[in-house]
Amino acid sequence: MPTIDELKKVVTDCRGELTTDTDAKWDKNVINFSYQSCYKEKGFTSSGYWSSTPSTGTITFALHVNFNYGYMGPDRMWNYNYVCCVRDLSI
Repeated sequence: MPTIDELKKVVTDCRGELTTDTDAKWDKNVINFSYQSCYKEKGFTSSGYWSSTPSTGTITFALHVNFNYGYMGPDRMWNYNYVCCVRDLSI
């Protein structure tokens, strides 16, 4: 699975605004057609994706990114989110 930084890079490379709180940036990303098209062209959906990065403070949470909103934050590991595989191209 990708790290949280790899998932965040998809948002920023597509010119979305990353947010860790439920604020007005959510609305900006949802109505930003260019951003919405970009991450979908990269093969992602408008759902949440797990990262391999654990959340600090508890072993039952991990970090995820929801591409529709550009939200990044912790989520309970028993909740439903997508996963994507990555490979190390340096070997």
